[in-house]
Amino acid sequence: MIPSHCKVVGKLHLDGPITSDTIMRAWEGKKAYKLTEFYCITNGDQWAVVRVRKAEGPRLLVPIEGVEVLALPDGTAYVVDPGVDTTNPTAMLEVADGMPGDVRCVVVQGEYNHMSFVIRDGEEVRVRVLDVVPPYPSKVSVLARRALECRPLPVLLDSEEVDLKDLAQGLDPAHRLFFPCRASGLELDRPVEYLDEVPLLTKGEDVVLVGCNLSERIFREHYGWRPVKVITMCPKELALEGHSDRWTLVKCCKEKGPFGIHGRVVAIPWSATKGDAAAALEEIVVRERAGRPS
Repeated sequence: MIPSHCKVVGKLHLDGPITSDTIMRAWEGKKAYKLTEFYCITNGDQWAVVRVRKAEGPRLLVPIEGVEVLALPDGTAYVVDPGVDTTNPTAMLEVADGMPGDVRCVVVQGEYNHMSFVIRDGEEVRVRVLDVVPPYPSKVSVLARRALECRPLPVLLDSEEVDLKDLAQGLDPAHRLFFPCRASGLELDRPVEYLDEVPLLTKGEDVVLVGCNLSERIFREHYGWRPVKVITMCPKELALEGHSDRWTLVKCCKEKGPFGIHGRVVAIPWSATKGDAAAALEEIVVRERAGRPS
């Protein structure tokens, strides 16, 4: 649970220990700003969080009719971090994710001294972001994070990278090793050639291609035969081969956009924008809450 915006969260200072009883007594005869929905309560050391129920009316300050205690000090932590955007659910969830298991609620004083809170209730959706590198950083991870900065979603990202160097480990040095393009900035301790530079080949030479189905098709059409071996570097294929039951965001050059659904693997185009990533993540949240993976 995360408030819709820090503007609906107020702060109240109480003297003495904070308990359910002291919280309930604190609101007798009090009024609240009409937009306020929650209060973070502190005595300087302890913190608690409540939801307020207010009377209706046209005035800026309206009577408080009751409160619901959401978190007491024994399960609440307080964090001051000017780098946290308290209006960004992912940023708030990341703060809570780093807390010990007995901390259920985290009050955060973040960017611009804005205050809000997050209660761990299992509503967040964890999404694995699987990508190949180099180039660094992972494009899909960057797009996903930028998307979540623009479109508030209760999503936690777990980045997982497959290094192209690892895919090329242990290959016969007698084989000519091809990758799709030089743009990745890949550096290996053996000769490497790039399909987009169209190196000269003698028909039938032993070539190992680290690429995807499209790369293999380009190779066949240009050279007229198949590589002796193709090692997939397609994030979508790698994710599907892993048979994971986790929601996974990847990129794939076969996708036309904004995204494609393949079980729990969601693929955005190789040329995707943060808008495509946002649409994909939003669809994941919708499907997770509806319980329909595909």
